[in-house]
Amino acid sequence: MSVMKLRGIAGWLTGACLLLTLVAPAWACRCPAEPSAATAYQRADVVVQATVLAVQGDINQDGATARLRVLRAWKRPVGAEIEVRTATTCAFEFQGGASYLLYLTVSADGTQYSTKRCMGNLPLAGADKALDWLQRHGATVSVEGRAP
Repeated sequence: MSVMKLRGIAGWLTGACLLLTLVAPAWACRCPAEPSAATAYQRADVVVQATVLAVQGDINQDGATARLRVLRAWKRPVGAEIEVRTATTCAFEFQGGASYLLYLTVSADGTQYSTKRCMGNLPLAGADKALDWLQRHGATVSVEGRAP
């Protein structure tokens, strides 16, 4: 094989490796499909309608924790303010001041909430269908420490 041919192959392989390195993070979290409200509700330990008060951390590093003001809850009572952790390659990206419908899991000891991208979380502005489903089929519970 000629030197020119070898250089061409080496250049092509270097380019292909670089491309794979840049694209690999996009493959890290793939949600098969957006779950229906019923499926998301079934998988979650608690569902909340909440507004983000603050976000600490970086989802691209060690994860982030969002402090939320909870307006409504389903399945399990929660406090008026809770912290929700999100990490891994499927971390949910909270935006400060934004309102969401969130499907959360609760730690075994019941003290920590978490969520991720593929759980069915929605910006509140796009959650009308899911909220309708929750009003018809969900078990509404109290938000502790919040005036009625």
